[in-house]
Amino acid sequence: MSDKFLRRFPVTSFFLGLNLLVFLALFFDLLDPDWVVYYPGELGVRTFAWSFVHIALSHLVFNLIATMQMGMILESAIGARKFLLITALIWLLVSFSAFLWIDYPLVGFSGVLMGWVSFGLLTLWHHQMFRQALGIWLVLNIVIGLLPGVSFLGHALGMIAGGVVWGVMKLMRQ
Repeated sequence: MSDKFLRRFPVTSFFLGLNLLVFLALFFDLLDPDWVVYYPGELGVRTFAWSFVHIALSHLVFNLIATMQMGMILESAIGARKFLLITALIWLLVSFSAFLWIDYPLVGFSGVLMGWVSFGLLTLWHHQMFRQALGIWLVLNIVIGLLPGVSFLGHALGMIAGGVVWGVMKLMRQ
């Protein structure tokens, strides 16, 4: 990543780096998966860490591509500070919702990404180019969420979290 990209998209860069760093730490056995993979019914670090864990390289690459494209769209449209706040709120809502409603192990940034999609669609609906790009990610993630071994509920909780964050932010502006 260039220095220009890092300065223009600091939040997107941070999440790209964090996801990649956790993957590499797991790959090189520097991090025990039992410390970061979500397990049902347990409220602790793993309840929140699983969003940054990718076990398969294909899963990581897909989520990094999505993170870069959607992150650039949202961060340029709403600014880095607001984007960081929105991402943190979506991440916390997805993590806590998973704790309440998902009864199987979870990994991946897809829940946060789906939150970005719904927040972005609601926020940037009037921009056709952004609406189309985010709409494509929405369709892709719905289809992917239907594949065996992929958590459709995790994706759906992300979409709901993004909508909730958008609604709360809209109410706060009024």
